[in-house]
Amino acid sequence: MSSASDYFGVVVVLSFLGFLIYGFSIIIRAQLKSIFDYFDFHFHHNINGKMRNRYEVYLLNKFSYYDKLSPPLKIKFLLRVKDFIAAKTFEKKGDFEITDEMKTLIAASAIQVSFGLDEYLFESFETILIFPESYYSNITKHYHRGEINLNGTIIFSWKDLLDGYENPTDTYNVGLHEMAHALDFENKMEDGDFDFYFGNYYDKWALIANEEYENLQNDRASFLRKYAGTNRREFFAVCVEHFFEATEEFKEKLPQIYLHLCILLKQDPLNEDFKILLPAQKSFEKMLWEVESSIELFNSRIIYKINTFFLSAIFITYFILMAVFMNYFELNSIFFYLLLFLIVPAYFLIFANRIIVYDKYIVIKDVSKKVRNVFAIEDMVSVHFKVENFRGGTTSSMEILYIENGRLYMKEYFHLWTDEKILELKRLLKPKNVPVMGSID
Repeated sequence: MSSASDYFGVVVVLSFLGFLIYGFSIIIRAQLKSIFDYFDFHFHHNINGKMRNRYEVYLLNKFSYYDKLSPPLKIKFLLRVKDFIAAKTFEKKGDFEITDEMKTLIAASAIQVSFGLDEYLFESFETILIFPESYYSNITKHYHRGEINLNGTIIFSWKDLLDGYENPTDTYNVGLHEMAHALDFENKMEDGDFDFYFGNYYDKWALIANEEYENLQNDRASFLRKYAGTNRREFFAVCVEHFFEATEEFKEKLPQIYLHLCILLKQDPLNEDFKILLPAQKSFEKMLWEVESSIELFNSRIIYKINTFFLSAIFITYFILMAVFMNYFELNSIFFYLLLFLIVPAYFLIFANRIIVYDKYIVIKDVSKKVRNVFAIEDMVSVHFKVENFRGGTTSSMEILYIENGRLYMKEYFHLWTDEKILELKRLLKPKNVPVMGSID
């Protein structure tokens, strides 16, 4: 009969091999990506001439956004236009032919809005319906220049779409307006082409822009045109029109809404190649030094950090070892479950944490009061609380989403909070433009 040490040795060797394979997979994946990027770059340059002949002829000197892009980004833009056209069915209402110019300009308006994002095809909208000019709606009893139908159709008046690009500074652009709606709906529909970055940052932007939206709702003076106060979706679409067509004035009149719209769309029309130039983020040591001289505003007392990989490794190793020991020592199952009962609370005790809110920072500390994480509140996107059923009971988790070096990250923690504590945190963070969402909504 094999000894317990033999089993333990096998477990150790297999665990080591697993970590070794995982490490090599990361290195190989990075190398493969660089190889694919190389071939992708040369492939794009080889087809560049074909795309220029087919699409660029309708954009140069007619589509100011495209004119401002550097040559590499022009290629990226044309490739996205090509993909968008290939993904859609173009239909018409009226006696005219759908031309390549129509397809190109409609696709270009979608790519302009979504150029900074990863998802740009608006897959929930499969059909583009084109009218020759404004059309009468039997539903609203008004003439429309464009609209979004949740049955998967984006509708345009071709004449009005052309007019929008002929005057790129009047803040009226039906192409940008409807594609802003499509982007908005796409990230809220159940089967939509969800962009993780945009979908999560939108709530923060809406919270920052709420005061201006209420100004419009109450007929107070605003830089934005009155139609933006119709509802929140129209507010976002009108902001997008002003963002691209009255950029400098938008930044001057509504600097915070403009800044966070840049972050939301991951582009800034005032910069070369529309790059976002954000202030440098503070180092961990700098934030920690400022925290030490700050006043504590909120203390959750205790939460629990989730480390899924480590937790899984602990329990797999634990069950293997328990099975070996039970077999070797001929122990009954009562002893096994007793050990299981003891190790679970021990794990949570080891990884217990608490969240502390200061004026500019949120700090996560462990039971020994050692700082595990520091989040600058200005870099935080949102806090989400979730409650899920687990084997007849419930487990709760808290997700903190934050921006670091232009990318969106998430850290997740177990929490043992009452709704009153969550509401207290929500009231504290709302004035700091950090939405708190979840079980108390």
